[in-house]
Amino acid sequence: GAARRFQTEIQVGMIGINVPIPVPVAYYSFGGWKDSLFGANKAYGPAGFDFFTQEKAITSRWLDPSHGGINLGFPQN
Repeated sequence: GAARRFQTEIQVGMIGINVPIPVPVAYYSFGGWKDSLFGANKAYGPAGFDFFTQEKAITSRWLDPSHGGINLGFPQN
């Protein structure tokens, strides 16, 4: 209907439709679009997390020191 068409056609960064108070949950980025944007970046939600984070993948294996020696073989358990 009209509300669905409105939500796709309106050019805003945050809007509430059929909710009592249009307040975003903290994990969504908010801060506006165009001239209503505040701050240097959208430092909230996933956009802020991505801006301030460098991802790192770590594969590690910690053996008991009493195990003795170094086993570089594929783990069996």
